[in-house]
Amino acid sequence: MKSTLQLLAAALLLTATGVHAQGTDYPRAPIKIVAGATPGGTVDTVARLLADSLSTQLKQPVLVDNKPGANGAIAADFVAKAKPDGYTLLLGTSGLSTLPLLQKGLPYNMNRDLAPVAITGFTPFLLFSGPTSQASSVANLIAYAKANPQRMSVGSGDGTTQMVGELFKAATGISVISANYRGGPQMITDIAGGSVDFGFLGATAVLPLAKAGKLRVLAVASDRRLPIAPEVQTLAELGVKDVLMEPWSGLMAPAGTDRAIIQAIERALAVTVQSEAYQKRINEIGSAGRFMGTDAMAAYILAEQKRLEQVTAKAGIKPAD
Repeated sequence: MKSTLQLLAAALLLTATGVHAQGTDYPRAPIKIVAGATPGGTVDTVARLLADSLSTQLKQPVLVDNKPGANGAIAADFVAKAKPDGYTLLLGTSGLSTLPLLQKGLPYNMNRDLAPVAITGFTPFLLFSGPTSQASSVANLIAYAKANPQRMSVGSGDGTTQMVGELFKAATGISVISANYRGGPQMITDIAGGSVDFGFLGATAVLPLAKAGKLRVLAVASDRRLPIAPEVQTLAELGVKDVLMEPWSGLMAPAGTDRAIIQAIERALAVTVQSEAYQKRINEIGSAGRFMGTDAMAAYILAEQKRLEQVTAKAGIKPAD
């Protein structure tokens, strides 16, 4: 397994003339990054940051193609069925690991049909509540929920936020009602209005409303504080262990893509993640730029899938038809 420093050193040697795949003339045409989200959100922003940097390093235009819908399955299926030539890539996320656990009949298999290239960042979830909720702090949330089983509710906007909610329930021993939504906006509205007590989402969705007094941020589900909100303590600091949910984002290619092509993109991404411009922008959207190469990404995804399988089994969650 190559270290980040080894990849970065190799990439720096090649950036002056462009990062090309050894033994091939890749890339010789524009490259497309498919993002399973609408323009403007975190997934789209990360895709465009990567596209801009790769365009410079690979000496070819890199475009973002938004294919939202089905919690990212439409985009993943499109790339899984694309020609494995390095010209169609996926901005993958942790949602790819949760989907098979919550939904039957996906038209692709993540482990079989998609090849890891590199993870470029993580977006930790914030635990938040409404301004009038009994969950005014993590300690108050846990105490009230234990004293009043099934009286409080936790919202989830997708499969990944549902998973962190289950982790939180298991770690604290509380019994609360699960309120599952088709996306974060309505969940935020209901938590702000008081009909749902608390939930987990990324910083870009939560912090602006918290600053406006419409939400309360209670903690971050990470092993470190967010640069964008350093005053927010981690759950571990507040005594809640083993609730780590930092959804990753990174690039994947169709299975069967030549290893030399994947390595060329991997080297370019190592340079990207280490750049000051990328780190600054990724921090601004509540994420953390951290690099994992191809082999490390593959191992991380397999470990994540195993952990999430255990979460769903313990919670009695079964995939829907």
